[in-house]
Amino acid sequence: MGSRPANAPVVGDHWHAEFAIEVCGTRYPKLPAGPGAIHSHGDDVIHIHPESGPEGRKMTLSSFFDSAKFRVTADALGLPVGKVHKRGDRCPDGRAGTPRILVNGAVVTEPATFYPQNGDVVRFVFGP
Repeated sequence: MGSRPANAPVVGDHWHAEFAIEVCGTRYPKLPAGPGAIHSHGDDVIHIHPESGPEGRKMTLSSFFDSAKFRVTADALGLPVGKVHKRGDRCPDGRAGTPRILVNGAVVTEPATFYPQNGDVVRFVFGP
């Protein structure tokens, strides 16, 4: 499976990263608790604690999406309730929205290879 990326968690780590989902300036309600070694307890916190070495290599934002049942891509933000906000869809103020992921204020374009770190603040946003 290859070597572990330098910023991936290891067995024994128990990291926390705050997160929020925002649609057109409105914060989405807290997500329900999810399963797995990267999950939320319904508390707007990503909990990361791998139980095996190979599992630590999978603790990316994409793995969190799987646990929390939503998705953010360059073209859409798909919410757990089945609502999808596509690039260019209009917010209530008439402005076109864009989906994006921000970690500590910086844009993340590759969630499949991004490992949230202990103390990160993650925002999943759709809006102007």
